[in-house]
Amino acid sequence: MVTSPRLFLIFALLSTYSAEARGARSGDTSWIRQYIAGLRQSQALPSLRSDRRIDRAARLNSRAVAEIDGELPTGAESYLRFQLQRHGVVDAVQHAWVVRFRPGAVGRARLRSSIERQVQGSWSHMGMGVHRRDKGEHIATIILTRRLVHVRRRGPRLCVRALRGHRPRLWFTTPSGRVVAGGGTNSRRLCRKLPNQGPGRYEVEVMVDGRFGPEVAALFPIYLGQPAPSAPVTRLYPPGERSPQRAESRLLALINAAREKAALAPLRMDQELAAAARAHSNDMRRMGFFGHRSPRWGSLAARLASRGIRVIEASENLALSSSARRAHDRLMASPAHRRVILDGSLSHVGIGVVVQEATGLLYITQCFTRHAEK
Repeated sequence: MVTSPRLFLIFALLSTYSAEARGARSGDTSWIRQYIAGLRQSQALPSLRSDRRIDRAARLNSRAVAEIDGELPTGAESYLRFQLQRHGVVDAVQHAWVVRFRPGAVGRARLRSSIERQVQGSWSHMGMGVHRRDKGEHIATIILTRRLVHVRRRGPRLCVRALRGHRPRLWFTTPSGRVVAGGGTNSRRLCRKLPNQGPGRYEVEVMVDGRFGPEVAALFPIYLGQPAPSAPVTRLYPPGERSPQRAESRLLALINAAREKAALAPLRMDQELAAAARAHSNDMRRMGFFGHRSPRWGSLAARLASRGIRVIEASENLALSSSARRAHDRLMASPAHRRVILDGSLSHVGIGVVVQEATGLLYITQCFTRHAEK
């Protein structure tokens, strides 16, 4: 069972004004950091560690936004993700927002309110960058990440050290689309040789076992035998589905299209599995967690058994996304999730989608099974 990374980045573009005029005029971010540190302390949350690599990516993003008149264009998420990866930040769970402000007292409450809403949660690292425009307006990018592993490339080897969770393991997708297991360990350290199956882009995924089951700790590309691109590739996505039923149908079509391309038989929709998947998606939304192991109902095996569903084999993919297409693309970009979708031994799937009304985000659960032959 695997769970998809929350790789989306949330941008809240605010026309606000900061009272911290001295720091704003100089582009200094220390007052923002101090305010965030105070908020975390007041909420009994761990302090956030500053990361200079994230700072550099944030400054580049603020400058890019300023150059296009302070508006967030289509592809802003891809650009920021590209800059983070380019600077060696490979944390799977990232959250970012852009603030547009002028020095002065007006709008102080709105600015602080926006920060208060964003910094809650189990983040571990942060970075930020401010760019001053000619008109006296400032553009600030603030980035938070949840760092579970430390990853370092040493020549042909990739070394991983788990910071949170345990049992780190590696997965790779080769340029041909084949998924290769890189092995794992019961200790916190893991070093493996990169698979060399010709030049091209290799997608690398690091997984660990956390409180709610397996989770993606890092997801990033490595280029062998060819230079890395100098600019991100942006994909345009239509507005997300507001209807859970429409999102479920779209995901089933995308799964079977991917299987057809790989010369695999299509999966059949199973309504009992779909009901179990919807229940888990709703459980995650209501209980405020994201993972395979429910605090109330347990693992996938336990959840299926409680409903009297008997199967030979079962796997599960989870996603939290703004649209079915975006979720599917992220799952296919993840080697471990791709392996499940393209598993030729599976025969049935149940897909459950629940919409979070406040944000429009889709909680997605996909239950894949192999049934006994009748």
